Amino acid sequence: MIRGSEHFHFAGIGGIGMSALAGFLKAQQYTVSGSDTNLEQKTITQLTAQGCTITSQDTVDLAILRPDYLIYSTAIAPNAPIRRAAESLNIPCIHRSELLAEITKQYFCIAVTGAHGKTTTSAMISHILQHCNKKPNLLLGGFLQSINSNFYSDNSRYLVVEADESDRSMTRLFPSIALITNIDKEHTETYKSIETMEQACIEFMQRVPWFGKVICFLDQDYNQWKQLPSDLTTKCVFYGRTPKATVQIQHECDTAHGSSATIQFPNKTSIDLQIPYSGTHNIENAAGALTAAYLCGINLEDAAKALAAYPGAEQRFTLRGHYQNAQIIDDYAHHPTEIHHALSMARKKNPKRLLVVFQPHRYSRTESLWDDFIQTFNQHAIDKLYITDIYAASENESQSEKTSQHLAAAINIHSNKKYAHYIPADKEFSLIQKELEKTVCSGDLVLFLGAGPVNRLSLELIKNNQKSLKK
Repeated sequence: MIRGSEHFHFAGIGGIGMSALAGFLKAQQYTVSGSDTNLEQKTITQLTAQGCTITSQDTVDLAILRPDYLIYSTAIAPNAPIRRAAESLNIPCIHRSELLAEITKQYFCIAVTGAHGKTTTSAMISHILQHCNKKPNLLLGGFLQSINSNFYSDNSRYLVVEADESDRSMTRLFPSIALITNIDKEHTETYKSIETMEQACIEFMQRVPWFGKVICFLDQDYNQWKQLPSDLTTKCVFYGRTPKATVQIQHECDTAHGSSATIQFPNKTSIDLQIPYSGTHNIENAAGALTAAYLCGINLEDAAKALAAYPGAEQRFTLRGHYQNAQIIDDYAHHPTEIHHALSMARKKNPKRLLVVFQPHRYSRTESLWDDFIQTFNQHAIDKLYITDIYAASENESQSEKTSQHLAAAINIHSNKKYAHYIPADKEFSLIQKELEKTVCSGDLVLFLGAGPVNRLSLELIKNNQKSLKK
């Protein structure tokens, strides 16, 4: 149990999960400091305003700060200078999942994991609970637009958590309700097959106590969850389109401005669901969120009203504004499945032209899903696709021989038209910006895709457009 007077120093505090933990602890009156290689992130700006002391990772001096604990993520390697410095000073180094696990013990925790849709589903659950005046504590993997934050701290018994599956962190948590959105070929540096990811999700389910529940998406073919241990089957509530699901998605309608469906619950209650976001994947996310609300005893009509006004999570098909009379939309999608959903949503808006800027995320993902990336881009009507250099995250460039330049060439080889272009990434993505300046026309839609820093360019374009309008 955390005592209440400790000083936590976060290495890599700007990360979306790390910053949520840091802000949450600071709101609960702990001493919080941090360091990062990039001090210009929105998360760091907000934490600084909250009163956290944050310095460059290159200049931080733990001997002066003397924190009680150093909190690190998987991105901070064991031989990183800051971890070696902490060890030399006998400062305990704690993985962020261990800290998160300790926090989840203290609440009725609703934890959401899965290959895709975690942020949206957990944000929807958060919005429902907020709308119903439950004032939930939040630790999210994205900024909930209604509070412009990825965390919230209150006296509520509820805690909504996005549970990271990328490094199996979710298997350390203590959820009262565990929700698994889906399983896919993802994080191949951790999972060698879909079956190994499924097994990790089962371990996550087994963290649920006797009084808790497990919520799982069930696909039409009923291919997943056939290997569930008998002690879990009684805890599981399945949602999906198949008649075998406990909570069934029926009568879907998907338009450019939103989507709707009827959600059938086991007590023969039918709820008409409407959300202001298109895409069948968003119907799935909303159905999962409604199922969690149902298990928490929330009035389903009130929950549906909340989702009808769902404000969205930042960088989940977020309209940033307009540039040269073209829509600028920013999406976190960096996996072929997510890219497919984002491109489908973009095409539903019927733009004059669809221009896409994509920054692949991690060498391991790019290489392991190479053919899927090619197939996904080529199955959509994209007018121009600009691919910039891979964002390595914590990986080493030498781990793969495949590059963004090779990917653009491969996409063109497998297409009837040469629409994919490689543009190198300089510090401010100025080469891409110059290309867009001369290419973007009124009525176009420019879609930014990726989990790396390329999304900053979408914001820069809006700033430049506002400056030009003032002249």
